[in-house]
Parts: sequence; C-alpha cells; structure tokens
Amino acid sequence: MKNVVNNHPLVKANITSVLAAIIIEALLIMILLNGSIYIIFQYPLNLALIALIIIGIAAYKFYLNALNHSRSIMKNLSPVSLILASLSIPLVYTSYEQMSPVLIVLAYVVEAIVGIYLYKELQSIHPRYAQLFILGMYSFVFSLPLLVLSQIYIIIPLIGNVLKAGGLIGLAREVGV
Repeated sequence: MKNVVNNHPLVKANITSVLAAIIIEALLIMILLNGSIYIIFQYPLNLALIALIIIGIAAYKFYLNALNHSRSIMKNLSPVSLILASLSIPLVYTSYEQMSPVLIVLAYVVEAIVGIYLYKELQSIHPRYAQLFILGMYSFVFSLPLLVLSQIYIIIPLIGNVLKAGGLIGLAREVGV
C-alpha cells in the first residue's frame, strides 16, 4: 500500500500549508458572513488564528528542510512574519485593537517576500504549479487590505487562497504524493 504522505520535506511543507489554506478559507467565510474582519479575533475563532501560527511554525520547519536556494531568506524572514501574526491576537484586547488586522496583513506581506524566492525554487519542480502558487499567494496577500474598505472584496482573497492551495497540491504531487 502506497504511503499517503510522502516523506519528502517539500511534500510535508506543502500539505501543511494546504491545511492552513483550508483554515484561512473558513475564516474568510466567517468574515463574509459576519461582515467584520474583527470576528476572527474573538473566541472561538481566535483559536483558529493560534492554530494557524502553530501550523506556520511546522510549515516553516518543513520548508527549511526542503529548500536549497531560498532557505536563507526563509530562515531570516519567516520568523518575523510569525511574530507579527502572533502579536495580532493579544493586541485585539488592548486599546490598539484596530492594529490587529494591520499586523496580519504585514505578516503576509513579509511572507510574500519569501514567496518570491520560494517561487523561483519551485519553478524547477513544475513551472505551471509554481505560477499558480505565486498568482494565488499575491492575489490573497495584496487583496487583504481591501477588506478594511468593504467585505465585498472578500472574493479576491478567497479565490487567491484556493489558487495558492491548488499550486501547492500540484507541486506536492509532482514531488511524490
């Protein structure tokens, strides 16, 4: 019987990132249904944010083991992203609660910088899946600030997140799931 999850670190990293994408989709849908980005900082949805940070740490470790050329940029910048995201959760309970979504967006912008280098490395595995990944990631990341203006824009990060996950799944399959 074939092992469902290949032992290759890139497969583990991508599957971990797809798990995060599923949770993110659920949070985006909750924002859409509630009409406010601040819903994700309230109990019990704030537990999903904590889970995303834990998943982010796992993905970070898997990607470090899987990457060659982009390892150093990831090693230096991804912890910054994880710290920014972590700070957003307790900040919502202070008088600076409006800064929580800003920190989340900043965390993703830092990840987008890492994503450029990751994309370059993933192209050698499968150019189309790597393009799908980067297109989805940038659609997701750079549309998040629009949610402050109106919840109607939520369709953009929803679609971007799905595209990113599709690219990651395709890349994992190419490596060996």
